[in-house]
Amino acid sequence: MNLSYTEHYERLVALITHLGATDKASRTPTRIAKDLGFIKSEVESTLKGFPAYFRESRKQSEKVTSKGDKFFTLHLRYSRRNIDKKTEENSQPLLTEEIDMLLGLVTHRLEQEQENSRAFSSLEQSYKNLEGTNKNTMLAAIGAAIIAAIGAVIAAVAN
Repeated sequence: MNLSYTEHYERLVALITHLGATDKASRTPTRIAKDLGFIKSEVESTLKGFPAYFRESRKQSEKVTSKGDKFFTLHLRYSRRNIDKKTEENSQPLLTEEIDMLLGLVTHRLEQEQENSRAFSSLEQSYKNLEGTNKNTMLAAIGAAIIAAIGAVIAAVAN
């Protein structure tokens, strides 16, 4: 899935901040959506659509409100976990600097995406301008050929 940073920027910022600052080791999309006031399907789409930031566990929630949901966390946070933990326990939040670093990366990718979009639009406009110029040149050449042919016919008839 190749999602747009531009379309998901606000949700990415909220999810990274939330998952980085919470005392929970991981969260389900249902609980995240409830806590942040988002729609669950949009939260889940963003979490699954940006696997470079978010890790999806194999474990599913057994709680009534989020039964069957998989747990998500930030890769940076997961890398620090104690492997022996088998339940969703409290966990130390990321440092502010670490959250800022992740948000800076997201912002950088957003800027790259927008710059690529501007460059593509510029190329597309240049192509359209060139296409119009080519049509004008072709019409001028056809017109000149017709005038030359008429001139040749007139010269042939006059001799």
